[in-house]
Amino acid sequence: MCTALGLVAALGLAACGGTSLSSAAKIEVTAARSPVPASPTVGAVYLTIKNDSSQPDVLLSATSNVATQTMLHNNVTNGITETMVPAGPVTIGPGKTLVLTPGGYHLMLMNINQHLAVGNTIHLTLDFERAGQINVAVPVVSILAGASEDTMPANMKMP
Repeated sequence: MCTALGLVAALGLAACGGTSLSSAAKIEVTAARSPVPASPTVGAVYLTIKNDSSQPDVLLSATSNVATQTMLHNNVTNGITETMVPAGPVTIGPGKTLVLTPGGYHLMLMNINQHLAVGNTIHLTLDFERAGQINVAVPVVSILAGASEDTMPANMKMP
């Protein structure tokens, strides 16, 4: 009964020019994983973010329970050198997907404050402009679970 009343109220707001159900922030996060860090203090998180709404949303920031700083980075190629650089807020268009992968956008875990091993879970919070905070459980996986993708190229440099 309460659910039906809530739906009727939301439809009433939409009909009167209030918030439309179709423009509600709908962010889906899938395929989250973090390879066991090669360094005890720096790691990465890869995942897929899909914006299922009719409006753009912006990934503003991220935090985690295992690092003092969690930053969105992107890889930039300049000639034969590839460098990881901090990436500002990233807009995800309506119906679009942002894939965080090795060699592209990814989340860096800086100053990791605990030992991470296969089977551990990292608790990540993604902060979006419209969708707000989304909590994600990120499994720590073997670096061999995609070794061809999860290794840093020899010409990669961190600033």
